[in-house]
Amino acid sequence: SGQTQQAIATLNKQLALDPNNAVAMNNLAFDLAETGTDLDRALTLAERVARKFPNDPGVIDTLGWVYAKRGLNQSAIQVLRGLVKKYPNEPAYRYHLAVALLQDKQPSDAKRELLAALSGHPPKDLSSKIQENLRQVR
Repeated sequence: SGQTQQAIATLNKQLALDPNNAVAMNNLAFDLAETGTDLDRALTLAERVARKFPNDPGVIDTLGWVYAKRGLNQSAIQVLRGLVKKYPNEPAYRYHLAVALLQDKQPSDAKRELLAALSGHPPKDLSSKIQENLRQVR
């Protein structure tokens, strides 16, 4: 979407001014993963921020999501399962885990996570993504 591309441009500008801005790094890593562009850079940024903030759930979610988008499914599953265990009511974390599980050919586990994510009343855009993935496993 145009908004994500605009966000990426803005985040790149922020990092040019402040290369150690962890929030900008994390957001850029997430947006790059979402768009599937420059996944090597996304991984570098996500890992860098995760080393600085290993207990921040948003940072850890970004790392797991980047792993999933890179096809590093086992790493994604490990990171995201830990996150879901700590924060079981966060639909986005369950969705990200479900995507990694689907990619790893674990449809029954993915379906369980997708249904749990839906039961958490996610925002409309996330709900649409969850439902789209559910159609793949039915």
